[in-house]
Order: sequence, then C-alpha cells, then structure tokens
Amino acid sequence: MPVGEILPGSETVNDVLRLSLTESLSDCLEYGHWGFRHPSGYPAGHSDQRILPSQMFQRSREWAELFADLVLQQPLAGLIGLSELGDEVDWSTMFAAVLAERGVELPVSSVTAYGIVQSGPALNDYPTAASVAVFNAVTTTGRELNTFRSFIAGRGFKVERMLSLVHRGPMVPCGILGVPYGAAVHFPLPLTPPSSCFECLLDRSVRPIGS
Repeated sequence: MPVGEILPGSETVNDVLRLSLTESLSDCLEYGHWGFRHPSGYPAGHSDQRILPSQMFQRSREWAELFADLVLQQPLAGLIGLSELGDEVDWSTMFAAVLAERGVELPVSSVTAYGIVQSGPALNDYPTAASVAVFNAVTTTGRELNTFRSFIAGRGFKVERMLSLVHRGPMVPCGILGVPYGAAVHFPLPLTPPSSCFECLLDRSVRPIGS
C-alpha cells in the first residue's frame, strides 16, 4: 500500500488528518542541494529537496493535534523541542495549548542547541532527572535530534523518547542509537549517493543539513 493511503471505510479522524497533512507537505518543499549524515557521523546521501517547517506552521494547530496523540503514548514529565536561535516558529506553545485542552498539563519548552530557552519553562524549572521526550519538526537521519538528546541528557534529564512531526528519510526507524523514536507523519524523500547525484554531476556545492 502506498505511504499515506487509507482503505475505504477504515478511516478515523486521525487517519484523515494524517493524510491531509501528509499531502500538504508537497507545498512545503524547497529545492536545492543538501548533504546529510547519519547520527554516527558518516555520510547518508544527498537530496535536492528539504521540508520547510515555517511552511508547515501554517497548519500548526492540526499538526499539534496529531502530535499530541504521539506524545501521549507514554507518560512523560516534559517535552523539550529543538529550535533555532531567533526562530519565529513556536511549536511548543501550540503543543502545550492542545495538551492542556485534553486535560494534560505537560510542560513544553523550545530550546536552542546552546541551551537558550525560546519559549516555555526554563530547563532549571524541571524536576531533577525528569523523564522527557525531545522533538524537532523534521527528521531525516536523526543526527540533529540525537545531538540535541545528548545535550539535554547532559543537563541531567532522562530522555525517554525522540519525536518528530515528520520523518522524511526513506524508512522510519523505531529507535536512534538505542533511544526509542517516533514520528507523526512519514513523508519519504530519496537520499542519493554522491556518485549518482545529479546536482553533484553539475558541480553544484553541497549545503550540509543537520536533520
């Protein structure tokens, strides 16, 4: 069955929402030449497409509804998201609002890779050794998310899970370097070896991307 296809008559509200959001990602693509690496550091391939979270954010409420179901699969003391410094896209506030509407008062923070809190509670406000999940908007290989996990673990947290709104790698792993991983939507985009990358053949420079 193709990714995202739902059998007639078997649809749930979440199925319909997931399919709609998956289809919307085609309008969130930017074209260029990017290189990815596996969490362990070795090259993972090139792509001529990437997903822009800023475009996804136009439907942030719907993404938050779908993501909340993923978050609530396991009890947590908090949710900590990776954000860029000065990022105007604030997923954490929307996630916290949707969870609160479901009666779940879960602290949700957006934090940069340098530990600067962009929104939500400060890291020092969480209980010592709190069990949390870390998340980002888009994951391809998990390198960026795993680096963030290591940073948060180094601050004394117990990172139980890693989560993404979208997994855009060819396959969705059940874990990244031993830590359970899940994504709300799978939108597979191919990763091409440099030897057969059309952009490389045109001698176009590669832009590294962390996700």
